[in-house]
Amino acid sequence: MKIPKKLRLFGNDWRVIIKKYKSGNEVNDFSFNTKTIRLGGIDKDEAFFHELLEAILLNNYNRYYGQEGSMEYVFFFNHTDLCKIVKKLTDSLKDNNLLK
Repeated sequence: MKIPKKLRLFGNDWRVIIKKYKSGNEVNDFSFNTKTIRLGGIDKDEAFFHELLEAILLNNYNRYYGQEGSMEYVFFFNHTDLCKIVKKLTDSLKDNNLLK
């Protein structure tokens, strides 16, 4: 898949930054403040979908912290929420011409 350099998400333009890191320093993350998604892992497609979906889940208030201060997030949603999540993912992919 060709990962876009810009992405329309939640009504805003986001930048997608792809970097090569030294082994063990891979970074995949997103920021609502800077409206960026950073991809640095080996499998860029998987990392792109992971960060996009996680941003959608956070935007929908479906992502919570697990243990205090850890990166073990807890995701909570029912079937209606899942339908909304899939709709936002599909709309995002269509808005960015990644789906026909």
